[in-house]
Amino acid sequence: MKKELCGIQEGYQAFVIKKLMKGKKNHCHVVPNDVQLFFLKEVIQKVAPKIRVLIFPEWDTVPYDRVSPKSDIVGERIETLCHLADDDLPQSTLILTTPGAIMQKVPPVSYFKNAVFLLKTGEIVSPDQIKTFLLKNGYKAVNTVVNQGEFAVRGGLIDIYPAGFAHPVRLDFFDDELEEIKTFDEMSQRTLQKVQSVSLRPMAEFDFDDESIRRFRTQYRSLFFSEGQDYIYDSVSNKVFVPGLEHFLPLFHKTLVPFFEYIKEASLSFDFQTMRAIEAKEEQIQEYYEARCQSADTTYLEEVQKYNPVDPKLFFLTQQEVLSFAEEKEFYTFSPFKEPGKEDLASSQGKSFVDTRLKNSTDIFNVASSYILSSSKKVLLSASSFGAGERLKGLFREAGVILSSVETV
Repeated sequence: MKKELCGIQEGYQAFVIKKLMKGKKNHCHVVPNDVQLFFLKEVIQKVAPKIRVLIFPEWDTVPYDRVSPKSDIVGERIETLCHLADDDLPQSTLILTTPGAIMQKVPPVSYFKNAVFLLKTGEIVSPDQIKTFLLKNGYKAVNTVVNQGEFAVRGGLIDIYPAGFAHPVRLDFFDDELEEIKTFDEMSQRTLQKVQSVSLRPMAEFDFDDESIRRFRTQYRSLFFSEGQDYIYDSVSNKVFVPGLEHFLPLFHKTLVPFFEYIKEASLSFDFQTMRAIEAKEEQIQEYYEARCQSADTTYLEEVQKYNPVDPKLFFLTQQEVLSFAEEKEFYTFSPFKEPGKEDLASSQGKSFVDTRLKNSTDIFNVASSYILSSSKKVLLSASSFGAGERLKGLFREAGVILSSVETV
């Protein structure tokens, strides 16, 4: 069921989403890009602090890239997928995402269900069991932990930088007893504080164990294999995790599913320009796929690192498929324009004083004060911080306007 909502100006989306979520458990809102994703997250947390916000960002790479997405982005994606798979979300949870994220297929819900490894101080757990989990789930063994997705073993200590964490953790063992868990600063390596438990989540959207490698080899040979060396195939066969391996995700799983499988019970909304961004993303995927296919015609010297791209049908949804999934749900589209016959939320853009700023001889606070006093509606004035707000109150007081403070709207 699709419903078009009009008159939603830039900045008003958070208030509309808050209203849409009343009485609902989950809602998913899709914005055109990552900039708007993180901006809207901050706004929602201000205007509706009781709503829990999860973000599901897209990889910070182009399709079929030779580099891996950043570990913190992968961690954020996996944290959201784990919560959705376990259905452990409280009332009123908002999932914010982008076209690139919803178009890319993901592992089945069963893959992330109960995928969290919970560790508590005082429990008996083998350090080898933890190392096996880490290696299977995409963590990299290093000498010193600095980045998310890394771990290091030094005697009875295991340092881990889990997905979605602000700082790494240090596990202190006495034989098989986990005596202490501490967070520490990744730069100075100094202890920050003790914690009682830590939840370890996968650091990749596929396993890198013997079974997954066998599956990859079988499917890769079926799709691409020819005589001669093959950098990707040979690396995986030798259990070497090379940069960009994530772009062969479909070959590590029996099947991938649309992200919509994780939000079956959630209502859905698309921000203004989201459909245009989906169309542009589909074009980009096809463009990069065709470019990779053409580059497969290489010289002998390039043959070793030839790149065989996975068919987009195995990895991505088309624009039409996205729309079909969306229209099966309670589905809203946002537009800033007023259109006959469609629900008009009648928001308007805030007053801009750019013209006043350009006139050095004019006091902007006197002009703004006159505007506020002449307005027939309540005027909301926001500031970048509490201190900035207090300074503004003082300046407007001198201009004859008394402002009152509110923590949230």
